[in-house]
Amino acid sequence: MTPFLTLRGKRALITSGTRGTGGATVSLFQTLGADVLTTARTRPADMPDARFVAADLSTAGGCAELAEAVKDRLGGVDIIVHMLGGSSSPAGGFSALSDDNGARNWTSTCCPPSGWTGNWCRTWCRGAMAWSSM
Repeated sequence: MTPFLTLRGKRALITSGTRGTGGATVSLFQTLGADVLTTARTRPADMPDARFVAADLSTAGGCAELAEAVKDRLGGVDIIVHMLGGSSSPAGGFSALSDDNGARNWTSTCCPPSGWTGNWCRTWCRGAMAWSSM
C-alpha cells in the first residue's frame, strides 16, 4: 500500500519546533519520513543534539548560525516551516491595535535583521516555505 502523504527524502527546517504546535509539526514531519532539523533558543533535554540548533532567530547572528547548521547537517532544505512567533501588541483585542503593532510584530517574527525570509531562504531553500500565524 502506498502512503497517501510522504515526505521521504525531503529535508525540512522547522523553527520553534521544541514544544506545542512546533513540536507536533516536527513529530509529524518525522513520521512522514522527512529529515528534520529544528531550532529554538534552548534545547530540551529530550531533543537529540543532531536534530537541534540552539539559536535566537530574532538576531542576525542566530540566523547565520542556523544557516551554517542547515548547510552542514542537511546540505540545504526542501521545506521550511516557520513556527516562530510572538507578539508585543497590547491587550484589549483588535480595538487596541494600531497599524504599527502589526508591522512591528511582522518584522520581529518574519523579517529579523538578517533578512531571514528573503536572502536566507533564497540561498538555502529550494522547495516550499510555510508560515504559521499563532
